Amino acid sequence: MVWAEGLLREVFPDAEVIEAMPRTGGQLSAVCEMRCADPAHSAIFKVYAHEWAWKQAKEVRVYQMLASLGSLPVPSVLHHTPGGGPGAGPSRS
Repeated sequence: MVWAEGLLREVFPDAEVIEAMPRTGGQLSAVCEMRCADPAHSAIFKVYAHEWAWKQAKEVRVYQMLASLGSLPVPSVLHHTPGGGPGAGPSRS
């Protein structure tokens, strides 16, 4: 999960990761939680395989639409990699 820590530091450069935990619930994606010393820096990561990247884009768009309503608590998307997650593309290893 080194890649997740790197992505987290792009958003929160001073983040101190204390634990990385796999999470359940992702039927089409791998899900993990990065817990940090400062809870405000903690985040959930979802990694989609290349063939499901369209679902990732759809999920991001739905969150954006819900956030624009301003009346519901909506997860913030801190980073989005088009085409799936790290290593998800057909030519990556």
